[in-house]
Amino acid sequence: MISEADLVLVIGTTGFRSSEYLSRMKAGTKLVQINPSETQFDLMADLNIRADAAKALDAVLHG
Repeated sequence: MISEADLVLVIGTTGFRSSEYLSRMKAGTKLVQINPSETQFDLMADLNIRADAAKALDAVLHG
């Protein structure tokens, strides 16, 4: 599925096995990371949201 995605969300991960998955992304796919601390996705991500995943997703869903 990741090879067909237009948007990939990386939520609350330390990046275990990340290169295995992200190497399958097609060109132009947007990457959004939600994580309170820095990870190896920081430079790859189109958007880094520095927050606890539960709080960030609650804000998205409930404003």
